[in-house]
Amino acid sequence: MDNAIQPTLEEIGIFLRGYGWTFKVTTAEGGKEVIVTNYALADGRQGVLLTFSVEGEFVMVSTLGLLKDVPKEEAVKLLSLNDSIKLVKLFMVNRMEEERMEVELGFELWAGSWKEQTFWAFMDMLCLGIDKVLEWVEEKKLTHRSEFLSYTKKAN
Repeated sequence: MDNAIQPTLEEIGIFLRGYGWTFKVTTAEGGKEVIVTNYALADGRQGVLLTFSVEGEFVMVSTLGLLKDVPKEEAVKLLSLNDSIKLVKLFMVNRMEEERMEVELGFELWAGSWKEQTFWAFMDMLCLGIDKVLEWVEEKKLTHRSEFLSYTKKAN
């Protein structure tokens, strides 16, 4: 494998800064460094946390706290949305034996396709996917809890 295209957190930070995103580098559970930022929802008063990490040859990007405490039966129905959202996928974070699930949305970008244009194409689809999932959840009145950020004034 060519090390010249190996993704790094520093490079992700450069990509994010280039488009005006602010972020924080922090340490996640297990001691791994990650980038955390937020995606402002359409109302401009709330945001969804996004995490970025490098796992070997992959950049992993996902929401954090998107849908929590979803009854298992409803979480399985929610996964059917994977057929209509492109490039990104919903996934369950905890074990199927549990009665209430956590569902996040994200993508993996392989080092072989690592370049800024591809990263932003996936990020666009992630943001569109978040909006679509939240719309579906509201329409279906899905039982859940979310851990969104609340802004004191409307985000730009």
